[in-house]
Amino acid sequence: MKPLILIVDDCEDDRLLMEFMLEIFDYRSIAIPDGTNALQVTQHYQPALILLDICMPGVDGYEVAGYLKQNSQTAAIPVIAVTATDVTVNEQFLAAGFDDYLIKPFMIESLKQTIDRHLSNVIHYLSIPSCQAERA
Repeated sequence: MKPLILIVDDCEDDRLLMEFMLEIFDYRSIAIPDGTNALQVTQHYQPALILLDICMPGVDGYEVAGYLKQNSQTAAIPVIAVTATDVTVNEQFLAAGFDDYLIKPFMIESLKQTIDRHLSNVIHYLSIPSCQAERA
């Protein structure tokens, strides 16, 4: 089955663009416009990876990432920050619980490489017998 990727971005154009790219890469996706719903959708669908905007009204990307990494059901899901914020704050992204980041605008190849790198880590993690027992 194709990996499911959750896109969380309040900008409709950005959501549509990422959905289109993920379709080209042969991934399934769910796209939602806010951090509040991201928490519920992640718990329900358990996506393989999350592309998460930082600056959103209401619950922002930092809050969502922190919650996901503190929750045992979602902590292992890679969360990639997708933001127009300056790259010099990368330590802040990592400290907040993001596994990586992409700076908008990004090249399609960068998106593909970042996703593939993190999904290969997830597949490797899930193939370890002790990790299979944890997820069961």
